Amino acid sequence: MLDARWSWISINILGYLATLDDHIAHVRVVLECLLANHLYVKAEKGQFHQEAVSFLGYQIGTQGVMMDERKADAVRSWPVPTTIKGLQRFGGFANFYCRFIKTFRSIAYLLTSLLKGGSRKLGWNSAADEAFCLLKGRFSSAPFLKPPDPTLPFVVEVNASKVVVEAVLSQRQ
Repeated sequence: MLDARWSWISINILGYLATLDDHIAHVRVVLECLLANHLYVKAEKGQFHQEAVSFLGYQIGTQGVMMDERKADAVRSWPVPTTIKGLQRFGGFANFYCRFIKTFRSIAYLLTSLLKGGSRKLGWNSAADEAFCLLKGRFSSAPFLKPPDPTLPFVVEVNASKVVVEAVLSQRQ
């Protein structure tokens, strides 16, 4: 049971439709549904009819979903890790956006392999440096992702090595 001092609710509602008329009609339906359930929103806190929004680390717009530019800038300017913790921070941050980077796992393996064995010291080497720079470069040219189009063919790309197996389901749009 929730403590009585917790009486607020925080929600984010995102909607996207093909036409402005459809969008307006659906916004009306959502607002009526909230009102019918005694949930209220302040118009001045909302953003309506936006072509793009920044949400949960992503830029969502008419072209599709992209990495939030501020987050991408942060990873592009990330200094070379000098500690295990520093490498873990970079790995976690970069992993959040792995879906945007082709062969991410194969590249990241050269970094994550430095975390194995329980060593407390970071054994940075030229392969790790190359992988680190390559990942940062890929963040500079990351594509935007679009929802799948069921009328177009899908492509399965597979990559395998001794240490990583990757598969990507995509479409050419």
